[in-house]
Amino acid sequence: MRISSDVEDQYIHEVRLKYDDLLDRFPNMMHVGEGYPITVDHGNKAGIVIMVSELVDQRTLHPEDRIPDCLEGVPVYFDVVPTLTTSPA
Repeated sequence: MRISSDVEDQYIHEVRLKYDDLLDRFPNMMHVGEGYPITVDHGNKAGIVIMVSELVDQRTLHPEDRIPDCLEGVPVYFDVVPTLTTSPA
């Protein structure tokens, strides 16, 4: 796996902060981070990772709520992360 440079990391961080409001609106969003997704092929390119409990078909969303595959040259990945639940004792 290629390690991204400090400059690249800083740029990814700045882009994520710029689009935080858009990224936080995505349905089932649990966390937004930066780096490499776990469940998606990333081609060794770091990006913005949106962790969701369930993936939603973006075609069902209003156009203003859709998140592009790339923001200002930074790839956007969706990682589906299972929700942990507790069982009664």
